Parts: sequence; structure tokens; C-alpha cells
Amino acid sequence: MDYEFELRKYPRLEGKDIILRRFTLGDAGDVFEYASDPFVTEHLTWEPHGSVEETITIMKHLFLNNPCMYALALPDSDKCIGSIDIRIDPKHNKAGFGYCLGRPYWGQGYMTQALGLLLELGFGKLGLHRMEGRCCPENPASGRVMERCGMVREGVTRQSALVKGEYRDEIIYGLLASEFH
Repeated sequence: MDYEFELRKYPRLEGKDIILRRFTLGDAGDVFEYASDPFVTEHLTWEPHGSVEETITIMKHLFLNNPCMYALALPDSDKCIGSIDIRIDPKHNKAGFGYCLGRPYWGQGYMTQALGLLLELGFGKLGLHRMEGRCCPENPASGRVMERCGMVREGVTRQSALVKGEYRDEIIYGLLASEFH
């Protein structure tokens, strides 16, 4: 299956309180708002953005016209509050993902809904066999998001992620298509 082609059929996924949609350059201010926050990027492999210009450059390179990348937007205002992407491994019919959410929106269920939409896309539309995610033990909130979506903690890989110059352990969570409700 040509997953990139298939993903282009799903430019917008709607949940109860969140919409996943393609990024536009008009989102640059919103992306800078969360991507420049050191608390938001603390457990991510990239440094906080230093300027809106840097955000625009990154968006042009990674976000725009990328069918694997979704903006998390609020339905009433279309404000971009975060991002989520799907990383497909076609050889093994599985995918990983990554996500990021602005600090004012933490703890409100937005990321759980966004991940649920991504799991539905992966299993229901793309026919994937497995989806998996990783988080550092120092970021238990991310693990709780995956657990709330039915993912199972499978183990820890020791010092498998280089985060801002420091090797960190990662907890692996997985879900099989046969387990997805």
C-alpha cells in the first residue's frame, strides 16, 4: 500500500473537542507559541524555537504538504494548539507517532482525543497491524495518554533516546489491530 497516497485522503479528522488538520503557514504564530516553550519541549529531541522565523523555516521543511503531520486545532477558533504525526513502517505494517501540545491545554483530554483519532486512522483506514509510541520515564503524562487510548506498556529501552545531549531511557507502548476497540 502507498501509505503517503492513502494519508492524503484524510486531510481532516474530527473529534468531539479537537480537529486534526493539515498545517498552513497561518499557523506559524500558534506553533511558535507552543514550540518556544521550554516546558513543552523538555522531553522532546529538539530545542525550543527561538523565533517565528525559525518556526516558519521548520514548518516549510517538515509540516507543510506532509500527509503524515497533523495540526491539533480547536473546533470553535481553529487555533493550532499542538501537533501529532504518524510514522509508518510499511515493511512491517506498523506505525509510530509523536505529539506535542501547548502547555495551556495540558490535562484537558485534547491529546487523548487526538491520539484516538490517529489510532482510528491507522487501524481503521490504513489497515495497520500495530501502532507504538515511546516516552521518557520523566514524562509520565505522555504514558497516561497512551494508556487511556488502550495502549499497553511493553517495556523499557535503556538510553535509547538522545534528548538535548543526554541519553534517556524510553518506555514503549504498543497496540495491535486485534486489540483496538
